[in-house]
Order: sequence, then structure tokens, then C-alpha cells
Amino acid sequence: MLKAYEYRIYPTPEQEVFLKKTLGLCRLYWNVALDHNKNGRIVGVDWNIHNDEFCVMSDGTKVKSPMYLRRAEKRLARHQRHLSKLYKKGQETQSHGYEKEKRRVAVIHEKAANKRKDFLHKLSREIANEYEFVAVEDINLQTMASGLRHGKVVGDQGFGMLRNFLAYKTNLVKAPAAYTSQTCSVCGNKSSKLTLSDREWLCSECGTSHDRDVNAAKNIEALAANSRSGIYRSQNASGGPRSPVKLESPKPSTRGVESSLRVEPTNPCAVS
Repeated sequence: MLKAYEYRIYPTPEQEVFLKKTLGLCRLYWNVALDHNKNGRIVGVDWNIHNDEFCVMSDGTKVKSPMYLRRAEKRLARHQRHLSKLYKKGQETQSHGYEKEKRRVAVIHEKAANKRKDFLHKLSREIANEYEFVAVEDINLQTMASGLRHGKVVGDQGFGMLRNFLAYKTNLVKAPAAYTSQTCSVCGNKSSKLTLSDREWLCSECGTSHDRDVNAAKNIEALAANSRSGIYRSQNASGGPRSPVKLESPKPSTRGVESSLRVEPTNPCAVS
């Protein structure tokens, strides 16, 4: 059994001023870090749901989807079958074995979610370090998950979470999603005969050979670049306005007031 204690600090008026100035520097460091990434570069990201590729960027980079939940499906199905056999219908309290197996199932889901979140955090950080603006398709993921019966794939890939991460790590730009795969990124010709199975196609007007996903990412980048000064520039992952970030100047430090804080412990809290 571990114990945690809560402490209440009673600073003097001079110490209150010092603490406010010190904690205010955290916002300054954050603003400076954002300011370093103002390079004006923009990249288009096309989300792929039909194969193992998670997303394709307009610079030609292709990111494979880890599919953590799919990897754990066999082990998850085995424990869920065992959990179903242990369930006793009509009983308010189940057996100890049932509760133990229930925790095992929850741990599998939690590990898959944590791995997915870690992967998306690292990927979004790599993108944010290279580009100031990231353009994505303005699509409704909930409609795709329910209407097209891709709920498990949409949740396992986590493209919505990636958009949320990019929204606060860099400038997220949303572009219209219509005909991005069927439009030639060189001449603008639209080919309406393409199907989802056509991963590569040749433009009938200019003769350019296109990779379907790379071409879509280039079109997303072009649409976002044209509308960057308009409505699409200042949107976050949910479509709302981004909060402005101000660069604050550092405040002079107050020396000699950081000591002699009066601290009183409150009731201890038990942590299991």
C-alpha cells in the first residue's frame, strides 16, 4: 500500500510574485518553440484506409499502419471466449476468475491504445518538425466508420487522433476532399473512370503517370496552399478556430524570495 500526501503552500506576498513570474515562463518557452517552426513549408497528407499504408504525404513518404488491435485480435478473441464461458447469467456478483479474465481483456485493449497513441505522437512530431502547415482532407470519420462499415479500421488506425495531435503541434489546414484522387496534380484533368482498385493511373491529357495516393496528397497540398489565407488556415482538428498564441517577454527574476515557504501537509491519501 502506497501513501500520497497533499501539501498546501502559504507563500508570502513576495513569494507569490516570484511564483507567478516563474510559472509564466513556461508559456514563453512554448511560444519560442512554436516560433522556431515558422519555415513556411506545407505538406499534404492523404489518409489510406484500404491497405496497410496508414497515410501518404505529398513529398512521396508512405507510412505503414501498425494496426495494433489487429495484431492482438487472436489473443483478444481467446480471452474473450474464456470470459464468456465464465459469465454466470442471473448472478449479481461474478466469480473471481471472471473478474480476473475481464481485467486481462481490458489490459489488451489498453496496451493497443497506448501503442497507437505513442506511434501517432512520434509521427506527428516528425511532421511538425519539418513543416509549418499540414494539409489533410476535411472528412467526417464518424460517418465513414458507421456508414461504410470501417469502424474497426478507422479506430485502429487513429487518423482522427493524428489530426488532433497535429492541430496543436503545428498549423492544421483542412482542404475539400472531393476528387483529390481522380484529378491530375499536373494539368488538373479529372478522370472519372477510376475505381478504388486502380492504384496507379495515366493522365489522358498530359500523359503523366500517377500513384493514386501520392497524387491525392499533392492535390490536397495545392488546395490548402491556395486557401491558406482564407477560411481553412485557422482551423483545428474539430473544425473550430485555433486559439491565438502570443509571444511573451521574459520577466526579471526575484532573487532571495524562493526560500522559507510555509508548507503544511493535509490529510494523507491512500493509493492502491
